[in-house]
Amino acid sequence: MAGCKKPMRRLWISSMEDGAIKAGFASLKDGREYDALFASALCRAKADWLIGINATRLFSCLYGKTLNVGRVQTPTLKMLTDRDAAISHFQKEKATPQNTQKERPCGKIPPGRAYIRHSISAAATLI
Repeated sequence: MAGCKKPMRRLWISSMEDGAIKAGFASLKDGREYDALFASALCRAKADWLIGINATRLFSCLYGKTLNVGRVQTPTLKMLTDRDAAISHFQKEKATPQNTQKERPCGKIPPGRAYIRHSISAAATLI
C-alpha cells in the first residue's frame, strides 16, 4: 500500500510472558508469509464498509428510522433480542423433585443437599 520495498519481519506471539516474547523475537517470521492474512482482512473491511453503508441506508429507508446493519452488529443484536424475548416469555413454575432433576451439561443434578455433597465429592476426585 505504501510502496515500501524494505524487508519486514513479523512478531507472532500469543502470550505476554517474558519467555514467550523473547522466543518470538528469536524466531521472527518473514512478513510476506502473512500477505494472505492481510489481503483477507482488507477484503473483510471493504465488504463490511460497502455492505454496512448500503444495507444501513436500505433498511433505514424501508423502515423510516435509522437502522445500523453490519457483519458483527447484526448477530450481536440477534443474540440480545433472543435473550430479551426469553426473559419476557419466562414462566415461573413451582420447584418439585421432578422438574429439578433436569438434564444438565454435567448430568442430572441431585436434589437438595445431595447436590452439595455430590459437588464436593466430584471436586475431591479431581484434586
